[in-house]
Amino acid sequence: MPTPPDASSMTELFLPVYAGALVRVCEGVNLGDAIGPAKTLCCGDVYRLERTAEAASLKLHIEDDQTQAGLIVAETSEIEKPG
Repeated sequence: MPTPPDASSMTELFLPVYAGALVRVCEGVNLGDAIGPAKTLCCGDVYRLERTAEAASLKLHIEDDQTQAGLIVAETSEIEKPG
């Protein structure tokens, strides 16, 4: 089994993300609704990602100034504003 990279050597993360509108209730009280804020979710609702959904790539840059680490959206990210 390959060894994962040492966290200290990682400077960027690539995450596949989907628009919330592509995740909809397929069973439950909110049938047909897209996923929304946590306060609108109902216990027991079942969500499904649309079959035609395509992931976008969110690229994050890891900043470490020795006092704290942080994540910022990289300049070359496919989505979101850099910074």
